[in-house]
Amino acid sequence: MMLKLAGIYWTEQLKLGSLKTDKKTRWRLVGLLALGIYVFGMVYSFANAMAAPLSESGSLARLAELFMTAGSGLVILSTLFSARDILFSYKDREMLSAMPIKRGTLVGSRVLILLIYESVFTFMLMLPMFVALGRRMTVGPYYILCAVVGCLLTACAPAVIGAVLGTGLSALLSGFRGAKILRYAVLALFALGVMAVSMSTGFTAGGGRLSEEAVGKLDEAMASVRSFLPTVRLFSDGLSGEPLKLAAFALVSVAMTALLILFASKLSPYIGARSEGGGAARGYVPEKTRSLSSALFRRESGLYFGSPLYVFNTAFGLLILLIGAAAVVILRRRLLDTRIMLEAGEMMYGMLPFIFALFVSMCPITACTISMEGRRFWLLRSMPVPAKKVLSTKLLFALTVEAVPVVAAATALQFTLPLDTGYRVILYVLPLVYCVFTSVLGLLINLRMPKLDWTNEAAVVKQSGSVTLAMVSD
Repeated sequence: MMLKLAGIYWTEQLKLGSLKTDKKTRWRLVGLLALGIYVFGMVYSFANAMAAPLSESGSLARLAELFMTAGSGLVILSTLFSARDILFSYKDREMLSAMPIKRGTLVGSRVLILLIYESVFTFMLMLPMFVALGRRMTVGPYYILCAVVGCLLTACAPAVIGAVLGTGLSALLSGFRGAKILRYAVLALFALGVMAVSMSTGFTAGGGRLSEEAVGKLDEAMASVRSFLPTVRLFSDGLSGEPLKLAAFALVSVAMTALLILFASKLSPYIGARSEGGGAARGYVPEKTRSLSSALFRRESGLYFGSPLYVFNTAFGLLILLIGAAAVVILRRRLLDTRIMLEAGEMMYGMLPFIFALFVSMCPITACTISMEGRRFWLLRSMPVPAKKVLSTKLLFALTVEAVPVVAAATALQFTLPLDTGYRVILYVLPLVYCVFTSVLGLLINLRMPKLDWTNEAAVVKQSGSVTLAMVSD
């Protein structure tokens, strides 16, 4: 029954029932497949490039740990913001609870839905990594078994950790005015940690090898990860030829998932009621009279920043861009003295505008701005406001969110790197033009492919065809 409920959910979300009759559904699945192939190629190229120096330095076993750590981090952060909505606050909760279905079965189906969502991250990281790793290791039945187990179960333990932390944080901060700010602060700290770990374990540019210092820092970082996530250590040992450790990894992953289902089913009525009830009723405070433009802009801001999942999936690239620019400013002298900057600095400076554009393409804000209206869309259409005004406000808001970090990062690099005048101008112009292009394209795609019948935000932000098509087009 648990699998059947999860299957019904995904059949509805992917519109599989209308696959033969609906052309949009077929194109949506084609777009998802194209995006998967594209991401696979990108991750495989990166994993293959990392495998070469790790192999030369005798640290090839660290590749699986690095990718599993990256996938686990993404899953923890994602479930931190999405677990409550998927497990306890979905729109059909009351209707499903009234049906003759055991609470444990219902909660178990929601946990499976959550795991499938999060497994997308780990699967798209682990599968290309195993293909790249297989080129330098003996591929036999045991290696294939490790690859299958790793791809399927990597998301379990971090999803449970993120779900527990996210649900507990949401329940404790229910009604607290600064709850959203606190969530965004957690997001910023995580991104900062990713950048710090990446720089502390960076590769040296020369000879295709890792320096002894980099190997030592990498071992220290992995030791910390193994102490926090024992599943990483168990899987790494299992991949190195210890079948019992691989079995322990699978057992721990399944056991943690079962415990989450058990405790979530017990606490579901209390957490669901607290999440929906919010804080205590507050006194009425009359708002100031605003112009139409400012009122629509404020409404759009509330729609965007009111959903941490929406912010996380569309602003993560911009946050990394800001943190990367800050890191360049702080580590300027060390960076400019590296061999790659001394030998190919001019080429690296020329790539900066395109790197900025790449981060902008990771932020499809307008690709789901119409879909996020959901069942409130009829209210928007019934307002005595021209549709052109509403759409232009959505476009203006997206451009504001994207342009501010781009301009801030570009300005920081202007005073840090010895750029020519032409590069200084292009560093502003090209990313800003790309902001306009991606925002307009995303809005057009979402107008053509809206998804208004969603039951939780994850179906729109993570899985809708408009987001997929927009990211592939960018």
